[in-house]
Amino acid sequence: MSFILDTALGNAAPFPFHSGPVPQPYELALTPEFIQQTRVRARNYKPSIDLRNSSDSEWFDEPPAKTISALAKYWAEDFDWYEVQQKMNSDFSHYTVTIPKTSRYDAELPLHFVHERSSDENAVPLHLLHGWPSTHQELAKVIKPLTSPENISTKSFHTVAPDIPGFGFSPSPPIIDGDSGPDVGLLTGSNMRPGCAITSAKTAIRTRLLEY
Repeated sequence: MSFILDTALGNAAPFPFHSGPVPQPYELALTPEFIQQTRVRARNYKPSIDLRNSSDSEWFDEPPAKTISALAKYWAEDFDWYEVQQKMNSDFSHYTVTIPKTSRYDAELPLHFVHERSSDENAVPLHLLHGWPSTHQELAKVIKPLTSPENISTKSFHTVAPDIPGFGFSPSPPIIDGDSGPDVGLLTGSNMRPGCAITSAKTAIRTRLLEY
């Protein structure tokens, strides 16, 4: 599943974040307070009025009220974040890093990313960028097949999949100029060696990365 935290709105991150210029292993852990606040929000959800009488059984200009009400009830009463969080931690190796200021960007960039290495040391480094708004979880189903393909003759990749700034477990940075696909690719990929291929969930971006 994908999730977007309040960091996108500039609020304090509801999770610990280890800052520093060297990537550090990281375990996802939302604060219990944030989880409880989210449940309260879902419990207090008030659906809008359907735009027409028959729209409670079909998607007209918006989701039917009964569909969204059922979803809110599920989030408030049945959804188990801790189970999802445990699976995310066990599925991938997570890291945090703070990318230093550059001549182009005058603010440090706190970043969470998944890094999975292929058993083939000659595998190609691949930087995966999710769409907007979303998180690295959008790519969860393709990371393992890329790093460990079933067919041993298939090319494998060392993958890095960050949460773009302000989404997932990457805290919101100060406002910076340049937030296009290539800009985000250059920023989040600055700790990868030159020549790495960058792919976006929306647009394929091919560029050479700067070393830091």
